[in-house]
Formats: sequence, C-alpha cells, structure tokens
Amino acid sequence: MSRDEGAVNATLGITTFDKKAALQEVNRLRAVLGGQPIDDLAPNVLKAGLREPSRETNKNGMPRRLFERYAKNLRVALSSKRQAQIADADRRLREHLATIRRDRELLEAWHKHRLIELGLGLLDESGSCPLCEKPWEPGALKAHLERRLADAQKAADLQDKIADLSGHIAEAANTALGSVQPVVEVARQVALPAESISTLQTWATNLQKLADALHTPLEHYPLEDFSVEQVQHLLAPDEIVDILARLEKKVAATSPTKSPELDAWDTLTRLEENLKRLEQAQTRQRAAALASRRAIQLHRAFLAARDNVLQELYNDIRERFEALYRQLHGADEADFAAVFEPTKAGVELAVDFHGRGKHPPHALHSEGHQDSMGICLYLALAEQLAEGKLDLIILDDVMMSIDADHRRGLANLLAQAFPTKQFLITTHDKNWASQLQHGGVVSSKGMVELFNWDIATGPLVNMEADLWNRIQVDLGRNDVPSAAAKLRRNSEMFFEMVCDALQAQVTYKRSGRWELGDFMPAAKSRYKDLLKKAKVAAQSWGDSETLAALNELDSQMKQIYDRTNAEQWAVNASVHYNNWANLSPKEFQPVVDAFQDLYGLYTCSRCGGLLTFVAVKGQQAVRCNCTATHWNLTKKKKPS
Repeated sequence: MSRDEGAVNATLGITTFDKKAALQEVNRLRAVLGGQPIDDLAPNVLKAGLREPSRETNKNGMPRRLFERYAKNLRVALSSKRQAQIADADRRLREHLATIRRDRELLEAWHKHRLIELGLGLLDESGSCPLCEKPWEPGALKAHLERRLADAQKAADLQDKIADLSGHIAEAANTALGSVQPVVEVARQVALPAESISTLQTWATNLQKLADALHTPLEHYPLEDFSVEQVQHLLAPDEIVDILARLEKKVAATSPTKSPELDAWDTLTRLEENLKRLEQAQTRQRAAALASRRAIQLHRAFLAARDNVLQELYNDIRERFEALYRQLHGADEADFAAVFEPTKAGVELAVDFHGRGKHPPHALHSEGHQDSMGICLYLALAEQLAEGKLDLIILDDVMMSIDADHRRGLANLLAQAFPTKQFLITTHDKNWASQLQHGGVVSSKGMVELFNWDIATGPLVNMEADLWNRIQVDLGRNDVPSAAAKLRRNSEMFFEMVCDALQAQVTYKRSGRWELGDFMPAAKSRYKDLLKKAKVAAQSWGDSETLAALNELDSQMKQIYDRTNAEQWAVNASVHYNNWANLSPKEFQPVVDAFQDLYGLYTCSRCGGLLTFVAVKGQQAVRCNCTATHWNLTKKKKPS
C-alpha cells in the first residue's frame, strides 16, 4: 500500500502522503478547470462537474507538464538537502538496529512487546488468556500485561524510533519509485536508448527492494546489496542526471506544451488511476487483516485442541513408558517416574533421578539412558497410536549409545513386552543382530544381510536364514575352509551369548580375547549343572512328568556332548587352513550336524530364543522368552 501512496505523492508533487495536502492540490487543479472544491479523495469524484478541455494529438502519450512534474520529483529526491535527510535517518536507523540486535534481552523485549500488545487487543470480558485460555480474574490479566508492557517500554521506544526512521526512508523510496515507473513509460515512448531504459528499470527494481526491506527492518535491513552511500542517493545510478536531461530534451521535441487546463485534466486522470490502485490495496489490506484475525482465532483453537490431544496421549502412555523403562533397566530404575508437559509441537519430559527430583533427561542421565528413554517412549507411542490399525513397528538403526548389557535387555523387552507386534529392525551391529535372533525377537529365517555395496550393482543380499544352509552351500562347492570358518566364527559369538544367558563362568583373560575354546566348555558345563539342579528340584516336588522329560534331555545332552567333543578339533582356531583343505565335505558333515544339534540344546524349539538363567527373590529357573521351556531350579523345602 505504501507503494501506491508513493505514486499519489509523485503525481501530485507532494513529499508525504497526507489526505489534506492531497485534497488541497486536487482542488487547485479543479479550480484551474473551473470546478468547485471537493472534500473526498475518491477516484469517482475527482473530475465530477468538470469538462475535458480540447486537446491536440501528440506523439507522446503522457502530458509534458506531468512528465516534468515526475522529473522534478526525482531531482528533489536527489537534491543535497533530501540526501542529507535520508543519510541522517539511515545512520540513526542502523544504530538503533545494531543496538537491539546486540542486546538479547532487549530483542526479547521487542518481540514480547509486540506479543503483549496483540494479547491486550484480544482480551475479552471473561479476562481469560486469549492464547492458552487459562482463566484469570476479570481485569487481572489486563493489569499483568500492562505491567509487562511498561517493563518493555525501552524496547517499545526503540521500536517507535525504528518505525519512524524506516517509514521516513521508505516513503522517500516509494515516492521516487512512483515517479521512476511513469518516467520509464515515457522513455519507451520517445525511443530512449535501450541501455538508458534498462538503467531506469534497474533503479525501479532496487527501490522496490529497499522499500520491502524497510517494511520489516529488524529482520531484513540493511540489505547487503546496498551501501550506506547508495541508500543516501536512494540507489540512483551515477548517470541518472544525464539520462533525465536527455529524456527531457526528447519530450520537449516530441510533445508540445499544453494549456494549464489540459495539464490539470491529465493530472487528475493520472491521479484517478493512482487512487483506484490505492483503494484496491486498501481493500486487500482490510481483507488480509480480517484473514489475520481469523487465522489467530483458528490458531488459538488449534493450539488448545492440540495441547489437549497431546496431553491425553502422553497421560495414556506415561505408565506404559515407565514400565518399559523399568523393565529394561531392572532394579537400578525400580522407582523410575516421568512427567510429560506438551510444549508447542513437542513435549517437555522430566524424569526421576534416583529419588533426587525430576529433571530433563539430559541433565543427569547418561547418553545411553537417554537413548533407551527415547526408544521406550517411541515404543509406547507406537503401541498406543497404532493399536488395532497396524501391528508393525520399525526401528531403524536405533542402537547408538546403549551399552551392551542394556542391548540384551532391549532384545528381551521387545520379545516379552510386544509378543503380538511385528518388528522391522535395521542395524550395522552384528552382535545386536545376534542378540535379537537369540532373544527370540527374530528368527534366523527373518534375517537379511546387505553387504559389498557397489554403486553399479547395489548391495548383495545374504539371507541369514540360515547359517546351516550357507555352510551346506560351501560344502556343495567343496569349500570346506569357508564352511569351517563360518561355523567357528558363528559358534564363538553364539556360545559367548549362551555363557551370558546362563551366567556361565568363563576364565578371565586380561587381553579380553576369548575364543570358542573358552566359551563352549563353560557353556556346556553350566548347562549340565543347571540341568542337574532342575532334575533334583523336580524330584523334590514329586513332579514325575517333568523329571522324565529332563532325564530324556539329559540323555540327549550326553550324546550331543560326546559327538561335539569328538568333532571339535575340526573347527579349532589353532588348526591351520592347509589341514582343513585335506578334509572332504563328507568328512566335515558330521561336524556340522553335531554343532547344529548342540545349538538346539540352548535354544527353545518354539520361539528360537536362548535359554536364560533367572533369579528373582530367591526363586531360580531356566526359561526362554516365550516360557515354553521352563526349568524350576528351586527345591521344595522340607517341613521343619
């Protein structure tokens, strides 16, 4: 709208848009035409009661005197006096902007001042907050906001100064722009050289950029493209004086001087166009203001509804989130509790830290605990939001900072707390992948490995469906060394997890380099001891059915142990590859069969999870995740 006001200024030859001054000039022009004064600056009454004077046809579409007025406006804008005024206003504007940008508190007061003013304007008789709808006593919020407004008065004063100074420069820029644009039209009509026309057009474009930046000075002013000296000259090109002089000569040669009456008529005609555009701009501004008020109301309603929905959602999942986190961290977090508070589009989370109050997770908890909180929160949300709609949960490489102990706990958590959910899990960590498999979260048939990625062919796909199938493929190619290497590497990892699950005793090595020869004997010994305890416990309880099943399992164990003891040499890490090359696939097959049966001892035939030793409140047992396998290890107490 300021651009259209500038066009009115340029047409009438006034420096500041003011209805009184504009009407005074309009009535002077009407008097030249013998008309009566009017008191309304509207396009439909400018020429009311006037008759158009006779005119001669000329080559130029713009009246000569009107063009001369535009040229005069530009010379006034470029005068030393005007440039000094703009330079002073620009210097002070830059200083004020630098002050408010340096002072963070002042900048916050600036923004709060605008918000508080908006809030005061939206207050109704109820006295409640127009933004969050929190109830207040009638008049209390208004008094509070007015006090806050007083505190921000320094910022407000600075804001007023910035608005005045930026408005002063913007008005000069818009008035100049209102003269440059019609001058460009004249330059085309009189066939001024294209280079000169381009210079004028560039000036108009730069003036528009300057005016736009001054509309929101804190955010966009000053522009890096324009120096202090350029702004002082209203971005005028160096050759503008010569261009205007050449243009005036062209106009004088092609356009005869008109009578004062015809010049007044043409000026009012031009002003009609200016005022119509100004009215359209004012209409758009009113529509925009109405849309803004409606948008504010809609935004308030949306925020209230969003906060209610989020608060209900987080209230619904809070207990589930706490339970998942407690289950993951065990006794260390037995009293864990959380508080959720929605903030805008997010949520503010405060959690208990061992009875020392509730704090943000990053305040006192380790990075690993923060990551595990994030996973538990995601799982609780996914369960709540997708219930009855989607039974798939995707975890994309979530293992970041969670330590190895809690990774295993997370695998157990996924298997035990979400038995009806399907998981799609990606990871770069092979140990984590194995923990998921042996924890019963995913079966071997559900594992896919992508490796040897190439830009031309993409990744190669390796179905982990089965170690045993891949070994058979190697044997089918007579590649016994590859088959033995796969079996040894997988067995080292497998029996390490078995030792962890059964709490087997592995001989300590300071180097931290344990091998299959360390893990497998410890796992076998622990399994044998636990099976023996389970048989004793079953007998003490008189559970003949369980005892018979355990005796059968004991017999199978002995046979499998004997076979693996006989074949173990074939996968010993100390055996040289050349010796493996001497084995035929037929000779190596019994090794594979023995180890496959041995793996089966330590896993549940139903869920595929590892058997795990658990001790809770004096009760000991061996079980899998699905509890299809469950050995009670606690003997019945004899009556005293």
